[in-house]
Amino acid sequence: MGKYICIEGIDGSGKTTICNLLTKELKNSVVIREPSDFEIGNFIRSSLKEKKEFMNNPFISSLLFFADRIYLKGEILRLKEKFDFVISDRCFLSTYAYQKALIKDEKDKLIFEEIFNLLLKKVEIPDAIIILDVDVEIAMDRMLKDGKDLSLYENKSFLEEVLKNYREMNLDLENVYLIDANRDIEEVKRDVLKLIEII
Repeated sequence: MGKYICIEGIDGSGKTTICNLLTKELKNSVVIREPSDFEIGNFIRSSLKEKKEFMNNPFISSLLFFADRIYLKGEILRLKEKFDFVISDRCFLSTYAYQKALIKDEKDKLIFEEIFNLLLKKVEIPDAIIILDVDVEIAMDRMLKDGKDLSLYENKSFLEEVLKNYREMNLDLENVYLIDANRDIEEVKRDVLKLIEII
């Protein structure tokens, strides 16, 4: 049975680059992404690109993300049978960090976390979640240099709140690692590989 590794972090942290580099370093590995390339995931992606208003509602968007993730569980299990490493560009931690940042009311935050923890029981939990920790200014500069069209969730104040949620995560999870991603990508890759070796 293969290992399921998730690479997490805010946009511009280098997740996709690291995922692609890992497939070159790790034999018999495959990369998946969230949202998935299945029907629900494609709907989420197009809704974000088109800046649909309902994606601003953390409860609606979270349920959509989890619907996609629950569907994706079967695919992850199949891939773990075939590959030594299943590397995911994002997982449920993105939903926690991003959607929680949309919530201002403290009571709603409690409801959100209660629902979130219940839904976690229905998804595949990674063997390791590696968070690429990068300063917001550096992440946004990278996105602009890459010519990326900033999406619904990509503005400075919002990303700072998202980053705070990653750094101060309050979930009952093991094997969550934080790596400094402000550095050169080769240094980041080296540290990610070291972590994967000990899992």
